[in-house]
Amino acid sequence: MKLRVVGCLVVIACVALAAGVLAAAALGAAKPSLSLEAATRTATVGEVLHLTGTVRHAQPGSTSVLIYERVGSKVTRLAAARLTAKHSCRATVTPKTQGPWLLFAVYAYKVGTATAKARSDMLALTVSRAPCGWPAIAAGGYHSVVLKSDGSLWAWGCNERGQLGRGDLTNRKVPARVGVAADWAALADGHAESLALKTDGSLWAWGADTHGQLGVGDTIDRNVPTQAGTASDWAVVAGGHGRSLGLKTDGSLWAWGQNDSGQLGLGDYTDRTAPTRVGVATDWVAVARGADQSLGLKSDGSLWAWGNNQYGQLGLGDYTNRDTPTQVGAARNWAAVACGHGHTLALKTDGSLWAWGWNNCGQLGLGDAANRSSPTRVGTEHDWVAIVGGHAHSLALKRDGSLWAWGYNVDGQLGLGETFDGNVPARVGTGNDWVAVSAGGYHTLAVKKDGSLWAWGWNRYGQLGLGDTDDRDVPTRVTGWAP
Repeated sequence: MKLRVVGCLVVIACVALAAGVLAAAALGAAKPSLSLEAATRTATVGEVLHLTGTVRHAQPGSTSVLIYERVGSKVTRLAAARLTAKHSCRATVTPKTQGPWLLFAVYAYKVGTATAKARSDMLALTVSRAPCGWPAIAAGGYHSVVLKSDGSLWAWGCNERGQLGRGDLTNRKVPARVGVAADWAALADGHAESLALKTDGSLWAWGADTHGQLGVGDTIDRNVPTQAGTASDWAVVAGGHGRSLGLKTDGSLWAWGQNDSGQLGLGDYTDRTAPTRVGVATDWVAVARGADQSLGLKSDGSLWAWGNNQYGQLGLGDYTNRDTPTQVGAARNWAAVACGHGHTLALKTDGSLWAWGWNNCGQLGLGDAANRSSPTRVGTEHDWVAIVGGHAHSLALKRDGSLWAWGYNVDGQLGLGETFDGNVPARVGTGNDWVAVSAGGYHTLAVKKDGSLWAWGWNRYGQLGLGDTDDRDVPTRVTGWAP
């Protein structure tokens, strides 16, 4: 995804009319119109922005909303939303570069066999660079990688497999810069590997490669960023636990690495050492991976799962593995998905939170330790906006900027000032200025609105970046930097 120039977001709502509706009736109805609003007209790099779209005279039928970013003439899907019964939708986007953002919405609907569109007026936003801003953070198994707003990449913690990308196998207790490149755009951490995208859409990987999860065509570890193939149309990457997933700008899904549970979704159990396309669909908008399970979200709001299902983490109502993407229920109002080691979290477009899978430490947030094999609602709130899963702990952000955590807490990874497990969401401190969070194996990273970076949890390898190996049970600011 190219992010070096001023971009435009495109929100496209694709509507399929119910079978049997006459084209003549559709033509005679009032034409739909569309408006797009933002909660604020100013934001900082890395901040979560809330958008609201409203369609007047919406056509009947199932309606999905796609979020796009346009950079020059290139359009990339960013997220999915869905119209409610009141013909409105909510979406969240995160700016990665400073400068003006011109947003607009397009509502596409069927008129007989033709497609008509309604376009909103332009919405102008201003994005500034936060002090020490972090457009992306990723907590891995025992290491951490972050992207600064200047496009540089930094890493620290365990480096036994070269996952810090520094050209050696030495652990770091404070953030250390990865090379000299300043054109990094997105990143993903795995258990002992790291992946990242550059602004030109190329894919890079380093660290453990036991199963080919780096996608470079072999199973040899790398201790510096190495390009995976020559493609320059990567939009999203998710890695970890021996395999990786990626989306291209055309909405296609790709997978590579370990496949002993069918977690690549390719219909077999053979590892791959290079990105391999999963099916022929071009409507994927998000992917998530756990230890051995994979989940994906399509543009129509449907949720799909495949791979290991030992704990019911696929959400299919059973405990049978799947080796191809299988739809989770019939709902088409899913907005986001995240995975822990053996549990899954998801948000619906109404802001509700759902969880299923492994629950030995209360990581589902349901008040008990019983596993679930199908999506189960967590509480009654409708204001959740972001979710992440660690090995056996979970965190989520609410619309008011508050941070919540639950699950395994022996190392203080919940940030609650103690080390007891929690089986329901508990608020982390009293602040309302959290904008991003990432859960590692047993540690957590988060960013505040002012651009400051915070860490807590297990710290044996220095993965908190605080200059020592002492655990923390409350958020502690990361301030040290190494050349």
